[in-house]
Amino acid sequence: MCYAGKCCYFMKVETGSMIFAVINMIINSILVIGIIAALVWYEIYYYQALHLTAYNFVHNIYQNYIYINITIGVSLILSLIYFAFSVLLLNGLMKTKSGQVKAYFIFGVIMNVLSYVLIIFAPAVITVSVSYTLLLVMIYMTYNKMEANKYCGTVLHDRSIVVSA
Repeated sequence: MCYAGKCCYFMKVETGSMIFAVINMIINSILVIGIIAALVWYEIYYYQALHLTAYNFVHNIYQNYIYINITIGVSLILSLIYFAFSVLLLNGLMKTKSGQVKAYFIFGVIMNVLSYVLIIFAPAVITVSVSYTLLLVMIYMTYNKMEANKYCGTVLHDRSIVVSA
């Protein structure tokens, strides 16, 4: 995917990382909004079902209500964490802060390892995990390039470095 500072052999690795960061943030924003909408819809549905159903079914509805709320709540918390790291990556790339890019990379590696555990339960996850691994390689190369620029000067091409005075 990335070779000699290039992503997909035709664009700079920083550009590829920036494109990924913007798309990642848009997708995470839509995900957070969708989960909040699902939570609101389910609360309205539960309220209507509670007041329109016979007393015998209320206990079953309440048990399902707890499980579904816990599931939606955990999904919302995880997607908010993912959104926060997406903002961190985008900010780190825009302001060339290598520490923020490294933080996203570490978070991405942890999430990717967890998704490989899920492959046992859902084999369809493997395509997403492998793709995400390749994107993390691109993020790591961007981090390395930022670190080289910070400590050694400006990188002109892939191998020549000009030391700042």
